[in-house]
Amino acid sequence: MKKKILIYTMIMTKGGTEQLITNLANEFIKDYEITIVTNINCPCEYKLNSKIKYICLDKKNKKNEQFFSKIFTKFSLARSKKLKQVITKEQPNLILAVLPEPTIRALSLKKFFPQIPIIISIRNHPKKEYNFPFLKLIRNYYYKNADKIIIQNQSYSKYLKQQVQEKIEVIPNFLSPEFITDEKNTKKEKVIITVSRLEKQKNISLLIDSFANLNPKFSSYKLYICGEGSLKNKLQKQVKRLNLEDRVFLKGRVASAKEELKKASLFVLPSNYEGMPNILLEAMSLSLPVIATLSTETIQTIIKNDINGIIIPKNNKKKLTEKMEFLLSHPDIAEKMGQEAKKVKVIYHKNNVIDKWYAVLEKYL
Repeated sequence: MKKKILIYTMIMTKGGTEQLITNLANEFIKDYEITIVTNINCPCEYKLNSKIKYICLDKKNKKNEQFFSKIFTKFSLARSKKLKQVITKEQPNLILAVLPEPTIRALSLKKFFPQIPIIISIRNHPKKEYNFPFLKLIRNYYYKNADKIIIQNQSYSKYLKQQVQEKIEVIPNFLSPEFITDEKNTKKEKVIITVSRLEKQKNISLLIDSFANLNPKFSSYKLYICGEGSLKNKLQKQVKRLNLEDRVFLKGRVASAKEELKKASLFVLPSNYEGMPNILLEAMSLSLPVIATLSTETIQTIIKNDINGIIIPKNNKKKLTEKMEFLLSHPDIAEKMGQEAKKVKVIYHKNNVIDKWYAVLEKYL
């Protein structure tokens, strides 16, 4: 009989964390029984293997709920009760919890299931993920009960308490299979693109302002912003204020990020902070020249500056404008950079990463 793994997270809409969970679940189902449990009641927007069980704790769709907004409410206690019931019914051999609220909730129930190992996975920068003192206290209190803590870069360990250091395992993300296959050359359009949640963390307003400052000789270029989020209306007003409505397009949630990326000439990641951005790897795998802010230490492990991409300081409008103009003015350099960028397909291939996950799982199964 196959061992059972329960993966517990917030939601399974489009996003880097959700993409990772999908990749892992579709891989693990070959060897284990997999159940994905989400807090928020919303259909999974990625293609899961039909053998994977999918359970939502909430009855209603609360898609816009903030992660920590209701930790201490009755609603939160109701979630804990439901999660406890699911664990009791499913009887998993291991729990993998992802994102702040799910990791803390799962660990808070460990006293009821001391025999079940709980592995937690930090998907964002740990310094920013818990940016209020009381949240850090909660994290530190519960994280010592985790059996293993997965981070994406060794540098992130310094933000966690000394008492959990021996539990830390570094495992980077890996590319989805669709980004590994060789692609036929697609005719490039005069498009600069980003794919992102429209939230403060992603700093899309910086990209819009920098695009507005491009030299008039690049007036034929358009900016595509793919994604949804709470700042959509604010960003739309910014576009209108800058008279860019015929050049900047908030495209919302697109059917295929890959197809949008393939047609673009340049990818920009303007974030204030990140964990390990899947979308950056995906853009690079498609031979796109990329510009990214130094939003996390992980950026420097992915991008070799001026070789396979460009790294700029955070929140620097002048520098972002300058680097966009440089790549648009030098298509030969941009092409060469894109060819170097696609080597991420080898470095972050599933086969070079998945064994690390199996090594962790098999230690506890």
